[in-house]
Amino acid sequence: MQLVVKVLQGSELSFEVAPHHSIAHVKLLVKEKLDVLPAQQRLVLKGRTLSDDSTLKDNNIIDGTKLFLSIKKSTDSSSVNSHNSSDTTAVNPAGKNEQHSVLWIEMEKLLLRHFGKDDTGKILQHIKQEYKKQLSQLSLDDIERLAHVNLEAKRESG
Repeated sequence: MQLVVKVLQGSELSFEVAPHHSIAHVKLLVKEKLDVLPAQQRLVLKGRTLSDDSTLKDNNIIDGTKLFLSIKKSTDSSSVNSHNSSDTTAVNPAGKNEQHSVLWIEMEKLLLRHFGKDDTGKILQHIKQEYKKQLSQLSLDDIERLAHVNLEAKRESG
């Protein structure tokens, strides 16, 4: 099937793909044509960023669908050179992993109050998977609404 990728403020690219291909695979095809690392690419459909591990079929992408490509600027030139062509993980901003660690540590403490160690581990793993899934499904509109609500709450409290 034919897939069109529109580069924001740029040209359109066409690719021959199959429904079972992953978004990561599409990013590798884009890399071949544009020489942009997959970690710097963000593919968007209907305002929603597509997850690398999902397939075209998972995202209801059919023949002739147009995806929009946003290219992230590299924050560090050495990090671009250190990525290989199969790397599809974006570089996290400083401190992000620390915030997530605190979240999961506190969640584990809470669960241990109510469950045994084995059950806590299983529950925490399930929560992490669900969290990642839900986060990847947020559209740009969802993120904008969340930001607006949080800014309003800060204005009212301060």
